[in-house]
Amino acid sequence: MPSRDFDTLAAARDLQAAGVAPAHAEAIVTTVARATSGLLTESRFETAIEDLRTGLRAEFRSEFREQRAYMDQRLAELKSELYRYLWIQGGSIIVILSSLYMLAETWSRS
Repeated sequence: MPSRDFDTLAAARDLQAAGVAPAHAEAIVTTVARATSGLLTESRFETAIEDLRTGLRAEFRSEFREQRAYMDQRLAELKSELYRYLWIQGGSIIVILSSLYMLAETWSRS
């Protein structure tokens, strides 16, 4: 597909006006259009860059969601460990205070 800026009809007319036979002018214009159809244009470049940005954004969002899920899971595990630790510490404090109370009772009786 020729570039939007390349007017094949105008180019063929220009060649014919310069004395090139109509069949040759059309062949030349067709050949030039085919040769330039794969060239990188500014609009194609911008489209490719935008496609790349879109893909990277999607990939980033996907990885971010995975990392967030992992962090949420890890946080839940840490909370569970913290609560278990606090229960153990609380129980230990109760045992120590009970022992001190019983020791104080024993000393007060003697």
